[in-house]
Amino acid sequence: QLPASSTPFARLPDGPPSAGAELQPVSQRAMLQQQQDLIRSFDEPLNVLESSVGNLRQVGTVIRGEIGLQNRMLDDVNEATDRAGQRLQRENRRLNRFAQVDRNRWLTCMVVLLLIVLIVIFFWMVLP
Repeated sequence: QLPASSTPFARLPDGPPSAGAELQPVSQRAMLQQQQDLIRSFDEPLNVLESSVGNLRQVGTVIRGEIGLQNRMLDDVNEATDRAGQRLQRENRRLNRFAQVDRNRWLTCMVVLLLIVLIVIFFWMVLP
């Protein structure tokens, strides 16, 4: 047996208060059991934390996939918008050309009309 000064002691929680000394010698097996219980008490919150981290990893993976999908969708929308913008510019150029041609047509018609009026006035004045 170990000398009294090097023997481990522990407080017995369920001992009667008048049982004598508050500290009683503890066997190696009891100390091992206490240490294992202490380790298990640390392991339980760590297991819960590990489960939570696993869940967060799954959520992160789902979010990453969703962000990738959203980015692809945005790229598609940007490409469609660029194509629509290019078509709009092309149609604006056509419309401007048409307006230019239309304006020239009106000017040509006005010139011809005024020329006819001038000829009519000229013949009306010369041939009375």
